[in-house]
Amino acid sequence: MHAQDDAARELFRRGAEAYGAERYAEALEAFEASYRHREVPVVLFNLAQTLRALDRPAEAIEAYRRYLRTDETLDDERRTAVESVIAELAPSVALVRLEVTPEGTALSVDGRALGVAPFAEPVAVDPGARRFEATAEGHVDATRTLQLEAGRPARLRFALRPATPAGTLRLRANVEGATLRVGGDTFSLGTEPLELRLDVGQHDYTVEADGFRDHEGVLDLEADQTRELAITLERRRSLAHQWWLWAGVGGAVLLGVVIALAVALPSRVDPLEGNLPTVEALWAR
Repeated sequence: MHAQDDAARELFRRGAEAYGAERYAEALEAFEASYRHREVPVVLFNLAQTLRALDRPAEAIEAYRRYLRTDETLDDERRTAVESVIAELAPSVALVRLEVTPEGTALSVDGRALGVAPFAEPVAVDPGARRFEATAEGHVDATRTLQLEAGRPARLRFALRPATPAGTLRLRANVEGATLRVGGDTFSLGTEPLELRLDVGQHDYTVEADGFRDHEGVLDLEADQTRELAITLERRRSLAHQWWLWAGVGGAVLLGVVIALAVALPSRVDPLEGNLPTVEALWAR
């Protein structure tokens, strides 16, 4: 703990030094690192001041608000001073009232974390087209995009639906570049196992690759189950390897030879017939 406190203190000192030299980006990085080591309210105040200097009003407002919520030693005069700065910045941002269910849903805007539901007061967001994302365990993630205007309030509702119970398929095949077809989707297989989240229940699947026989099967998945499949595709045998085809072709060739010889041989038996193959001799070979 002492080492963590020392690190937080040193980072805070660096941040204050950079802020005094108007190296605001450097100061912000140091203050954020300091707060990660130890959540001290005064660091939030310095963060807010730095964000204000960087002309990032929405983030500055949220940092000032967190400072007001967490610093229990604030006197009325300082609280009033901070609130006046928030009021000064408010016209340059959009204040968005968030109505989010279920409770505990985490919300972010353009990758910046806003907190978890419920939200007691509107959040400050920079104007423009902003992408909000909501996530909650056991629910399907959702996104919304709002066009926000500075100084105009807005409202955003998220009602996440429960996720369908699912399991995991981890599949590998002996042929790189093979494809998996399941649930109407197609996936390419590489050297590493392919991992998919699928709804519980039965799934028909096909693994295929050029020059190989298709492998078809049925997969039965239970909730939170991980099924591992190792598929071995068998090569298709080319016509050159089909013994029955060559047996037929060989028979046809042989029959042609027999017919040709039968036509070529004289109708009478020649005294030298012992030196020439007869039709019977050809068949006997």
